[in-house]
Amino acid sequence: MRGLFGALALSLLAMLSLASPSPARADIQNDVFQVLCMPELDVLEVRELNILGEAAHKAIEESNEQLAKRYELYVPKWHGNLEGDSDDPIFGIRPTRFECRLSPGLVELIILPEPLPSNFRNVYSIAVTLRVAGHLVIDDLPFFPCAVGGPISRLMFNAGEGYFTLDGQFGGIRLRSTEPKRAFDDMWRLIFTKANGLHALQQEALDWHAPTPKALTMGDLDYAGIDYDNGEGRQWRCRYNGPGSPESRRPP
Repeated sequence: MRGLFGALALSLLAMLSLASPSPARADIQNDVFQVLCMPELDVLEVRELNILGEAAHKAIEESNEQLAKRYELYVPKWHGNLEGDSDDPIFGIRPTRFECRLSPGLVELIILPEPLPSNFRNVYSIAVTLRVAGHLVIDDLPFFPCAVGGPISRLMFNAGEGYFTLDGQFGGIRLRSTEPKRAFDDMWRLIFTKANGLHALQQEALDWHAPTPKALTMGDLDYAGIDYDNGEGRQWRCRYNGPGSPESRRPP
């Protein structure tokens, strides 16, 4: 009987090993984003694509510009070079500009690669700036700050209705152990663009007095997992602020 159970156990282990992906395949993952300009729908969208697989990995490593142009792909590490000497002219990060003409006028999207802290030197996310008809709406907003918590995975600007949404993982956490969990949805933010500023649907989430005349910045969002106990300075210190980064990344 013991021999029978032993044989069954070995068979089960063999089946599980065949069904499970190998660690080498599971570890191959790159940050890839897609920028969609859809004038017919009056929408601009930026979304993260979770891409796995050796073929995708090879295409991304080869900086396949034709592939990127065909599908409006943005691969952050193609636009940054942090491996050489900081005095090298090509060292740093470079902005990429997208234009989309929607009903309010020209919509300009600027994307910067966002290098995560030094122990994640080869890992990039993005930071976005959005202007609508010359009006600054979003100012250098990182999708994945500090390599902690849950990142923003999608930005959609619905020009026809005059709002943009951010999907991801935000607030809804205890800022300190003595504080109760916030009682609002922590997976999205809905913000209206008005002539006199921005209006947040979840004002309690952004601590805004509507409307606010300023653009949306990193400081307006509670990214899940960031340690706020050390003050806002921690947010700024964990962001890349070397060559190519905007002046606004420096602490006030």
